[in-house]
Amino acid sequence: MPSMSSTSAQQQRGPSGALPDSPNRDPCSNLASMATRRRSYDTAPVRLVVLVVGVSDAFLERFRMAAAPRRADILGCDEVNVRRTAQLRVPRTLLVAREAYERDRAAYDAVASDVVARTVIVEREDLGDAEMDALVRDAVRWA
Repeated sequence: MPSMSSTSAQQQRGPSGALPDSPNRDPCSNLASMATRRRSYDTAPVRLVVLVVGVSDAFLERFRMAAAPRRADILGCDEVNVRRTAQLRVPRTLLVAREAYERDRAAYDAVASDVVARTVIVEREDLGDAEMDALVRDAVRWA
């Protein structure tokens, strides 16, 4: 009859027969199972996210319509929730109204630095079509 210690050692052995702490353990034994669990591009698409802060609902909707052909996620956000939303959604660009940016420039710069995003300032909301297109080109891009 095997001793208690040899039974517990047999139960701890992995599929290769080596103990988990053993120097003979194959560090690549899980690669096959990891490859099958990896997400495909169909199930985990990378989306371009733009976080819009401090603008009116009308401006946000107009910006969304102008940016629609670029197929980005345009998210409106309150000034209070900027840091949390940015950490959850990881935007590529923070689009911030001039008034909001001037109130707390350091906070917006810190958030942008944390998530490696660009900060684009909206000087005014009454932009013409050409100005809106230029703003979209500046804000909704990868680099």
